[in-house]
Amino acid sequence: RLVLALVFLDTVEIYMGVPGLGARHLEALQICVDEQLRPLEEVVRGNLGTLASFAGRWPEAAEWYTTAREVAIEVGKDFGAAETGVNLAELLINQGRIEAAENLLTDALRVLRASGAALFIAQGEVQLARVRLLRGEHAAAEELGAATARRLLDLDKATSALEASLVQADAMIREGRPEEALTTIDAAERAASTEAASSLPRICLQRSRALLAMGRFAEAEELVGTGIRAARETDVPYDEALLLRVLSRVRRHQGDDTGAARAWEDAERILHSLGVSTVAATEAAAGT
Repeated sequence: RLVLALVFLDTVEIYMGVPGLGARHLEALQICVDEQLRPLEEVVRGNLGTLASFAGRWPEAAEWYTTAREVAIEVGKDFGAAETGVNLAELLINQGRIEAAENLLTDALRVLRASGAALFIAQGEVQLARVRLLRGEHAAAEELGAATARRLLDLDKATSALEASLVQADAMIREGRPEEALTTIDAAERAASTEAASSLPRICLQRSRALLAMGRFAEAEELVGTGIRAARETDVPYDEALLLRVLSRVRRHQGDDTGAARAWEDAERILHSLGVSTVAATEAAAGT
């Protein structure tokens, strides 16, 4: 009970914006270790991974997720291990560790599909579509993104469906179909309605990539600015870095080499702090 109380209090304070990330979780973890409360230990470690991820401490988050998954496997919590595996895979994809992410997703989706947990399956398949995208399998990524978006809409999860549609749109841009990508984003955004606001940085990212591919540089620049402000307000530095990459490309097309270099350097600084390799960042920006 003490462990659950500590986790609950910590979570409430974090959602209320109280400074400090996970102090009570660390206390709860120590109790779990001392008392050999392994099932609860897995939950606490997973929560610490999420907290570190939100705080932009991605290498630390990866360690927490990895150990949470290991504990879950040890105590026979296959479903918990699969959930954590999807979270870890998303982080690894962002860091450019594609092979490791794909292996995790293969294991996780096997368990999730056997359980019939439709929402969790769809969340895993969104990440699998991202793997396909970064492997250059654009048609496969587009198909999986579209199919997953439809399933999520059937589950009344329009915000998650929007995320899947953004992967689909990214594939379209990389295939040289930016106009179709904009149409796809428009439809997904309408379906998500007011809930789409939480995805604004990623919406602006894909829209600006499409506009850049179409040579509409002023519009792309305006959207990048909106996306960067939203990314900073919601504290999502990875999205900010990818938007800065697009801004660098826009500046270069506009003949502003100094501004292009500055935006690129700012993106590199953020990505380095998140443990993202230069190669991964380049692949992530390839759609522009």
